[in-house]
Amino acid sequence: MTDRIREFLRNRRDDGPIMVVDLEVVAANFAKFARALPDTRVFYAVKANPAPEILNLLAEMGSCFDCASVVEIEQALATGVSSAPSSSPSASPST
Repeated sequence: MTDRIREFLRNRRDDGPIMVVDLEVVAANFAKFARALPDTRVFYAVKANPAPEILNLLAEMGSCFDCASVVEIEQALATGVSSAPSSSPSASPST
């Protein structure tokens, strides 16, 4: 747990369950993963966490998106990601 998350949790009111994500950690993990696989395109599974803050960050960093539904495609496109084949959302086929 990062210091930023600890500080947030220490100062928040107890209004029920929450999920806390440090976007700096998300960015660092994406960058590390992309550096480890330089000849690949990284696809983020939108269903893992479709929070706009995460999707926007990853789009800015050059991520592609794996989408399993029309809603997920719309969420990925809302980031402004290009519809060009090199960066467009990928959709899983229906079974």
